[in-house]
Amino acid sequence: MSESVPLLHGHSHHHGLKNMKVYVIQFPSPFDENNSDLKEEILVLEAQKQFFKVFKTSRSIQIPTPGVEQELQLKNQRKKNLDENAIPDMVKKQVSWLFNSNPGESKISRKEFLQTVISGVLFTIKYELNLDYTILESRDKDELFCEIFASEEWLQKKAHSVGYRLQFRSFDDENDPEHLIKYPFKTVSPFAKFEIPEDFKEAVHLFKHYDIEENETNEGGSLFTYNDRVRLIRNSLNTRLDLHIMKEFEISLEDFCLHSEKPLEYLKSEWAILGKMFTAQPLDKIRNYFGEKASLYFAWMEMYKNFMVSAGIIGLIIQVFLLVGYFDETEKQWGKYLQIFFALFLAFWASFFDQVWTRKEKIFAWKWGTTSFYEEEEQRGEFKGKMHRDPVSNKMKRKRTKEWWYALSKFISYSIIFVIIVGVLIIIWTIMFFRWFLINDKMTTIGQIAGGVLNAVQIRIMNIIYDKIATLLNDWENHETETEYNNRLAIKVFIFRFFNSYASLFYLAYYADETDCGTGTCMDYLSIQLALIFVVSILLNSIEVSVPFLLMKRRMISEDMKIAEMKKKNPELRENLYPVEKQAKFESYESPLSDYIEMIIEFGYVAIFGTALPVLPLFLLLEIVVEVRVDSWKICNVFKRADPHRSEDIGVFKDIILVMAYIGAINNAGLIIFTSGVMIDIFGKNVTYGGTEYLLSFVALEHFMLLGMFLISVIIPDEPTVVPKGLTWSERVINEKLYKTGATLKMKMGKFLVGTALNEQDKAHDEDFLLTESKIRYNE
Repeated sequence: MSESVPLLHGHSHHHGLKNMKVYVIQFPSPFDENNSDLKEEILVLEAQKQFFKVFKTSRSIQIPTPGVEQELQLKNQRKKNLDENAIPDMVKKQVSWLFNSNPGESKISRKEFLQTVISGVLFTIKYELNLDYTILESRDKDELFCEIFASEEWLQKKAHSVGYRLQFRSFDDENDPEHLIKYPFKTVSPFAKFEIPEDFKEAVHLFKHYDIEENETNEGGSLFTYNDRVRLIRNSLNTRLDLHIMKEFEISLEDFCLHSEKPLEYLKSEWAILGKMFTAQPLDKIRNYFGEKASLYFAWMEMYKNFMVSAGIIGLIIQVFLLVGYFDETEKQWGKYLQIFFALFLAFWASFFDQVWTRKEKIFAWKWGTTSFYEEEEQRGEFKGKMHRDPVSNKMKRKRTKEWWYALSKFISYSIIFVIIVGVLIIIWTIMFFRWFLINDKMTTIGQIAGGVLNAVQIRIMNIIYDKIATLLNDWENHETETEYNNRLAIKVFIFRFFNSYASLFYLAYYADETDCGTGTCMDYLSIQLALIFVVSILLNSIEVSVPFLLMKRRMISEDMKIAEMKKKNPELRENLYPVEKQAKFESYESPLSDYIEMIIEFGYVAIFGTALPVLPLFLLLEIVVEVRVDSWKICNVFKRADPHRSEDIGVFKDIILVMAYIGAINNAGLIIFTSGVMIDIFGKNVTYGGTEYLLSFVALEHFMLLGMFLISVIIPDEPTVVPKGLTWSERVINEKLYKTGATLKMKMGKFLVGTALNEQDKAHDEDFLLTESKIRYNE
């Protein structure tokens, strides 16, 4: 593209996909007459600190003391100039109190502070980042919505500058079905870093284009999907603004992606309803709308469901034999032998599940362009540290001041978790004692049911309490990136839930005796306990599902009542909510972390204790089928649109699943040998419980299971052969079709981008800075 192509200036009309509003920053209105907090005063010194933090700098850098200033002069001049440019010149010119080196006890009103900071943010968005926006006032006039969008030209230049990857078109000679059958590695078009060759038409030919509904088109369209736009705009915002600090200081209320009407309606009608529970999920559509991270969760659930079908059918057959065995001694023996088979099956099934998912991940990463994807993560907004300029990225970042304290805080956190787990084990032992008391008081049935229900309720209550404690501990540890934070939180939650969910089952399997169970074996009572926990858990889940919906409805009703009252004084207030206002009332969708943990714990019930209740996989299959549609309904109807995070795999959850599979193999061997009573059938009643025969049989069965699992992981390769072939072919095509024309352009394009950004600031006038009510729209 030549230098004559301008960036988008000012507020222009935007039509269709090319100028679609995709991202929103929600501010409290500094003009809200009903907000008494705006009349309060804050110290100028505090206002300076907050203002500078919003722009990813600090007061000590911007207004150094004399001694510090002399030290800074000795440093590299370029670095100093970059730090000074953290605040736009227009802001320095317009805000008299901002660079006051000795503010003393002087104060400004909250309204002036809020109006000034929002004005500075909007000025940066428009004149520094060269993005465009519109400002919409909420119907009750207490909030402002900054709806951000970008021109096609801006997106192309931003994509070029950050090396953003876009997908090539499918070429004519590669669309022939017979050709693709012969060369399956060509089914996925290459993903390449976006380059703008000397001949712009060549770029149009190489990369896919999309219409307003984000379908691939050969006529016009845009190079960028909605998700591409969000990622590029967020990347740009994060280079200059600290969005989390803005929320922490209540400068903004929220920032979020906007839903797209037509794609969302498709997902609601074809995916997010119970009527589609037995149809395959449209994973590509989900990925195109919510991004790879969220779609990988639903892809994992889809495969989880498919695998559970085989376990459910086999388990049902074995359960029938076990039930018949209560009335027929011959069938009872067959039932025990089938339990041994089911233990072996579950071990190999779990290992096979893990290995097949690994292959699936590789295919999805290749198909969605995230293979070996590395995304330089922004620091978490909550991360605390001293502001400095990172010598690697040349960006202003926070640096952890005490690395030793970070290590110590993790040790303290896990020590606290250990104490909590001990406390939970005491609570569970108390419930088991209560159960034992009822059974020994000739109330066997009541004892079993009461103990199981109490245990299930206790599990849910303690999970809720502990999740809050784990979050507080994780926050306190001060993790730098979102991935690190989520991985550490997942591990904390899993460790606790493992003990909280399974402790009573391990107790019944290995510790309880005839006084607890009423017979020589506790296998039957273990199955009853397992069934009760599982059923009560499903019932509590169904109640929990409604919470986000009820919270959203409460906000809507509260605002409707407020508007009705305000309209008595001002009849001109509009009654209708615009889409952005309605979406602002939705709950935020953070990540599928809690959904993964919940499903993995239930996977553990099958993998670890499935031998005790072979029909359990069938129950879990039914729950998975419903859970997928419930989760899809929530993400489409009651949550804000998820940020389209890219991801190559499901991360730490895959490791957790593998750990559960191996624990399951060992425990199922233990259930067969120590709990089922099969040893008495083989060796007679004179065999000593826990003696040599038991131990040798357990070791032999457990080793056979682990060996089989290991062989499955070795025999089945982690990656289908089509994936490396496809990646190699893609690299060759990119080199042949793109870099032969675009290799010499980078330096020229980089200069153009920098020059344009500076020119845009030069065009700003004094009246462009301060946000006034005249610049705000009340009606779309």
